Amino acid sequence: DSTSSSAPSSASGERPGEHWSVPAFFALGVGSLWAWNAFITPTGFYALLFEGTRWEDTFLPTLTSSFTLVGLVSILALQPLLHLVTARRRVLVSLG
Repeated sequence: DSTSSSAPSSASGERPGEHWSVPAFFALGVGSLWAWNAFITPTGFYALLFEGTRWEDTFLPTLTSSFTLVGLVSILALQPLLHLVTARRRVLVSLG
């Protein structure tokens, strides 16, 4: 049967636990962005820290470019591997 699946289905056609995947991925996204926000937010502190150095005028663009590049490279590297791992495993590994 082409419609059968290895995972059991509920009456609504949803696999058990699937309704938790969106909130779980939302929480993981917020959690991963929170760490970057700790570096991005205190720009006044960085301005004082780098005052009088060669980084005084370039720290913010350097910081922004760095975290954007890391995010882009991560997405591009992991996208081809996405189909190899179930959503449940991705959530559990990232929480572990």
